[in-house]
Amino acid sequence: EPDPPLAAQETVHSRAIHAEQRRQLVLVQVVLRHVDGEVPGDALRGFIAVMLICALASTLAIRAALRVDPATAIGG
Repeated sequence: EPDPPLAAQETVHSRAIHAEQRRQLVLVQVVLRHVDGEVPGDALRGFIAVMLICALASTLAIRAALRVDPATAIGG
């Protein structure tokens, strides 16, 4: 059974990832509502691709940051 602090850290980790993904999804939905037919299809596809890549990069960065010992990260 995992340590309670580790379990709590995993919960915080998953909440941070889900919150970031929700924010990015809301942004995409808002943009799609406002550009209804006003933006060429390839520009819209490019925007969506960039947002997906950013969401993936953000998720991976959060996971990597939470794996590092805080004392090591600040040089202690």
